[in-house]
Amino acid sequence: MKKIHFSFRIILHRSLQSLITGAIIGTIIGLFLRALSYVTECSQYLYTSSDIKMKFVLALGIIVASILSYVFIKLRPSINGSGIPLIERSIRHKQPVPYLLDVPLTILNTAIAFFVGFPLGSEGPSVSIGAKIAQGTNDLFKTDDADNLGIGSGTGFGCVFFSPLSGIIYTFEESLHHFDIKVLYRAVITSFAACGMIYLIHPHRFFSFGNVDFLSSSQTLLILFVFAVTLLAAFIFSKFIVILTEFFTKHRDNLVVKIRSFFYFAIILSIGIHYYSAIGSGQSIIDTIMNQQSFIFVIGMLCFRIIATSIVGSGSVTGGLVIPTMAIGALIGQLANIIGHQYLDLTYNQYGFLVLLSMCMMFAFVNKCPLTGMCLFCSYMFTNRGDLFILHASTIWAIVFILLGHLVTRIFNRKDLYHELNSIYDKYEGDTRGVFVSIPTNIF
Repeated sequence: MKKIHFSFRIILHRSLQSLITGAIIGTIIGLFLRALSYVTECSQYLYTSSDIKMKFVLALGIIVASILSYVFIKLRPSINGSGIPLIERSIRHKQPVPYLLDVPLTILNTAIAFFVGFPLGSEGPSVSIGAKIAQGTNDLFKTDDADNLGIGSGTGFGCVFFSPLSGIIYTFEESLHHFDIKVLYRAVITSFAACGMIYLIHPHRFFSFGNVDFLSSSQTLLILFVFAVTLLAAFIFSKFIVILTEFFTKHRDNLVVKIRSFFYFAIILSIGIHYYSAIGSGQSIIDTIMNQQSFIFVIGMLCFRIIATSIVGSGSVTGGLVIPTMAIGALIGQLANIIGHQYLDLTYNQYGFLVLLSMCMMFAFVNKCPLTGMCLFCSYMFTNRGDLFILHASTIWAIVFILLGHLVTRIFNRKDLYHELNSIYDKYEGDTRGVFVSIPTNIF
């Protein structure tokens, strides 16, 4: 009887901690995402304004932003990049993560990245923020449970896409890399509590394509095209960013490498002034790509985004890679749409299917998260169609090819992107904390 009572107390204690953790994560990330939307609007106004005074304000703002970003990362190297490799390393080695300074500086530096227009997203910082808030509640409740960091990171992911189920799956598939039934109820409580707060503060759907029609039997050939091109793009992107990260880590003491972020700021400024739609996280590309019918333009934008995201994503600024890689996928999907429209009578209402599929494929192949990718695909098919009937032949083929792509990528490399990056940091820093060796593992 005492054992049952003791177990109930533990479950109640952990449930309360999960509820509080979820509410805090949802509140902070909700405010974070809302703030980023305002920053993006301000940035777009300055970039697209024809007033020379606004261009001067933009240039001056980016100069100040570049200095602040450099200082922030110098002060806290743990906010460099997406922050996900640090979180995964901490979970694997059961080490606490710093959070009191990291959370506000992550928010500020991500806002800088969005203001400038770097091809980086909010999901990486949100995953990092979620895990660090979970570390804070661990300290508050005097618990030492690394699983809570995984739950927090998955919850942060779910908040960005406003998909609690995707967040739960991401917790086990990417953050913890194993399923534990004892962790499931805590992940459910945390994820749904956080998304509840997101709904109150910043209700949003990350991408919306209107009505999404299924493909006919003859048009399902386009899924094979999307699969092949996305698989190739994922391989090139992953290799490119790993090579660049290894190069910059190996030569981290070189002065040019140390200050390369200033060059990034200048290049993005010059590109954004001439063609604003090419820069940014990729959200605007996802929102407007289905209106673009030029095959050459889409190919050119695809090449540019792969190169730009790889270079900037290799470090020295703060931001995530998931949304930018999904933007790359969206461009591939539009290539298939253009071909399908010309040769297979593909209609505009069917465009969303292939764009959504290629986005989720790109995410699944790069991160080796097929279940999360399938969950995102199905959940957004449901929300865009507005009905429960999503089990169609084309949907089944889409799921089959996501799984097949995962198996193919595992044959060539069993490690996901973040594990490869962690291997590089460990190799050149000679410590399990890699580039974050200078960061103390206490709350500061």
